[in-house]
Amino acid sequence: MTSVEAAETAIKRGWQAGIFSIVVTLGFTLYVMQVGDGLGTGLSMLSLIDVVLMAGLVFGTYKHSRVCAGLMLAYFLLNKGIQWAAGDFRGLPMAIIFMIFYARALWGTIMWHKLTAEAVPVEVFSDRPQRPAPADGRLFR
Repeated sequence: MTSVEAAETAIKRGWQAGIFSIVVTLGFTLYVMQVGDGLGTGLSMLSLIDVVLMAGLVFGTYKHSRVCAGLMLAYFLLNKGIQWAAGDFRGLPMAIIFMIFYARALWGTIMWHKLTAEAVPVEVFSDRPQRPAPADGRLFR
């Protein structure tokens, strides 16, 4: 397996883990909203914001975005840090597994960009004349 393939595999496993997390979070949120918060999970309508935010970050990771992969890992760590600071250590083994998948996805996006940028030469000089930016700073007229 080449390095590009390893990076793509890490990215794929990262966004797949994100989709699994989205489905589980959405399922629990909808269930708790139907039966009430008698389970003591603390899930509410705000959890739907988590789902939408995670969906955007997972889509960005799918598109090989380093920023989205990094934000997904940071968002996950922030959520788990808040949960653990409150003394709730439920799901710790699964959290470690997801942390590994998200960290590997971040590594994969960084390596993918590094490896594919080296493969495609960038032309600094071009025969085509370039239009300078307007003096007033406006890009569109």
